Amino acid sequence: MVAIRNIRTMLIAGRGELARRVMRTAAQMGIRTVAVYHPTEANAPHVRDADLAMELPGNTLLDAYRDAGAILRAAWQAGADAVHPGDGPLAGSARFSADCAAQGLVFLGPQPQDLDMLSTVDTVLNMARVLGIPVLPAEWRADPMRLAGELGRVRRIEVPVFGDHHGTAVHLLDRESSIQLRGHILLAEAPSAGVSPTVRAAMGLVATTLTTELGYVGPAIAEFLVPADNRDIAGQPEFFLLGMGSRLGPGHAATEAVTGIDVFRSQLEVAMGGPLLLDQVAIVEWGHAVEARLHADQSGLLSRYEHDPRAGVHFEDCVRSGLVMPPGGTGLLSAITAHASSRSEAIARLARALARMRLHGPSTNRELLVELLDSVDFQAGLLHTDYTDDYLASRPAPSISLVHLAAAVVTGCPAGSGQLNLRTGDQVVRVEYLFEETDLKLVVDGRCSELILRELDADGALISMDGLTRHCRVHRAGDGSTWVNDADHQSRWVPAD
Repeated sequence: MVAIRNIRTMLIAGRGELARRVMRTAAQMGIRTVAVYHPTEANAPHVRDADLAMELPGNTLLDAYRDAGAILRAAWQAGADAVHPGDGPLAGSARFSADCAAQGLVFLGPQPQDLDMLSTVDTVLNMARVLGIPVLPAEWRADPMRLAGELGRVRRIEVPVFGDHHGTAVHLLDRESSIQLRGHILLAEAPSAGVSPTVRAAMGLVATTLTTELGYVGPAIAEFLVPADNRDIAGQPEFFLLGMGSRLGPGHAATEAVTGIDVFRSQLEVAMGGPLLLDQVAIVEWGHAVEARLHADQSGLLSRYEHDPRAGVHFEDCVRSGLVMPPGGTGLLSAITAHASSRSEAIARLARALARMRLHGPSTNRELLVELLDSVDFQAGLLHTDYTDDYLASRPAPSISLVHLAAAVVTGCPAGSGQLNLRTGDQVVRVEYLFEETDLKLVVDGRCSELILRELDADGALISMDGLTRHCRVHRAGDGSTWVNDADHQSRWVPAD
């Protein structure tokens, strides 16, 4: 019999979007929250969201968040009776879980024995073999080329699963995380567009059976590979188990959206010793959800971070305007989730919301995300784990927006004629201009283009070209660069010698 422990104050040992998401559920449950932070991120959103924040020592972000002793001291000083691991470097540490328990703290994550078990892939896969669950042969896992030869293209499918102290286990349907870059998920969606109801049900049964047999308590992710080209090979299973992970991971917002389940409330209730208040029969999907992981490519000042409040999507922001992206962080700016009655509408909402953002500072993966969402095969649901690499290999070079160039010229130069050398991205543009009242002519690479200036105000310019009119919002940053945004694109222009 597991004793029920009430929680009054909870410290979250991570940062960013997951910390903010945990705090939101904690507030709804009447639990006081404590954030921890490195001095370089004292004004970060997760610090502001918390009821109390404790500074951690450390030369870098990573040093701070992997210092278990400092985090436990912060919990004691804040009067916390529980610790949530978040998604930081200690989230998978069995020792940290044990140290929390030793100090009388409720650890709102997997128990030490469960973390040890899942950290050893063979333990999970051996149990799967005993249960007759198909797993990849060891030589396939070690040799991607052989895997490709045997299975062809594959999808990466995740099945979120929950177990409690009372022997109950349920799964939360499935989601797809095939769209990755260098091991990081870019886009996750629930449910997968390429998994049949039969295969989905079979994977769910595998996930719950394995959770029960392992005696696992809390949320986990059962990870599968599914052949993407639906080749009918005699004797070949319809899916293969890769393993199980203890972290909720990217994509949890998409799962919450389509199931209507607060996975963090369930996590806290189970960790406090309560039963899992979820009925498998009642867990059904509604609509479709797609989550994008918006990252900065480098550290630096994020002078402007804005998104359209009419976008119809959920932004789990890690940053705000004026923050400096510290070195050593994940670079995650936001996890953005669109939920709609159909997959096509969810994709369209998400692509539009991303395109309309104003992100002035370090370069980001925003354009890549929008391009992937707009790509024909993605919209058709023809996904596989090599999708992003294949797209990048044939990605066209970015073109120059003459309307954006015109907006930069008319807002920064007096009427008349002149010549400028401007850098945008990796390109240097030599432009000659003639600007008189509403008429504007630009000469770039010997080609003359005629545009019409419809309106000029403090926010930017309304410009027409070839019968199309765009409102360009213009911002001049302190470093001398000019940022131009319209409804679909953003560009940055810097004087070039």
